[in-house]
Amino acid sequence: MNVSDVAPLFGYTGAVMTLAKTILYMSQEYFCSGCSVGHNDLLVAFFFWIMPNLYAHVIIRFERGFKAKLLI
Repeated sequence: MNVSDVAPLFGYTGAVMTLAKTILYMSQEYFCSGCSVGHNDLLVAFFFWIMPNLYAHVIIRFERGFKAKLLI
């Protein structure tokens, strides 16, 4: 089975774009004082809104893979 060299780039791009969207939504909630999700307590907000949107670990994994391929 051949693995496409372009596939990790699509995954990386999707993760970066999703992280940018999350930062945009979090900024909007911050500047409107939680107008959309302010009714939730911190535990609910963390497990259902913040935690699923943590894409930094995915981005770091893709970057490590890119660095390994570039150093070969």
